Amino acid sequence: MIGSQLSSEVDRVCKRCICFILLLIASSFIVSCSFLKEQYPITKISGYRVDMSAYKGMNSVDHCFVGITPEEALELINDKGSAVFYLGSASCPNCQEAVKLINEAAEDTDITIYYLDCYSDVYPLTPYLDRFESAMGSVLPERNGEKGVYMPWLFTIKAGTPSENYCGVINGYDGSKESDRKMIEIYKGIMEGFIK
Repeated sequence: MIGSQLSSEVDRVCKRCICFILLLIASSFIVSCSFLKEQYPITKISGYRVDMSAYKGMNSVDHCFVGITPEEALELINDKGSAVFYLGSASCPNCQEAVKLINEAAEDTDITIYYLDCYSDVYPLTPYLDRFESAMGSVLPERNGEKGVYMPWLFTIKAGTPSENYCGVINGYDGSKESDRKMIEIYKGIMEGFIK
């Protein structure tokens, strides 16, 4: 009888110790997560519902993209916000390939991508081009020796500063599973670099 009482008392103490240790682990995880969010809090932009069905392999609603205006993007940069952006157009052949791959990469990282349509009739980028190029500074893509806004372009802004980015598709991109896998790895790397 004394042995069973002692055994149940030991079990009770062990359960309390395990609960206490789990509580300590959970609280330290919460503190570390809140520190990361304070370091680069993701800025929420209301944006607008964007129909991506003009892109091959995409439908109108089931995707990671939220449409924003060039003015909202510049405002986020000026206000020292943080977000992931995609700049492109359904009329661009490389964008047709990139959008589905960016979407697939974003599904794995659970990130919202703010979409800037270069040729939007409603929210055209052209009137904002000089300000946008100035804000993006040294991370502007380069083609044929000239820096500028090119597409497809996935880029991140951390605390108002342009950060990780990739413009275009890999050399030799052919739409094969292997090419797609390489592009998805690049896009995931950008997104994971953003949330670290």
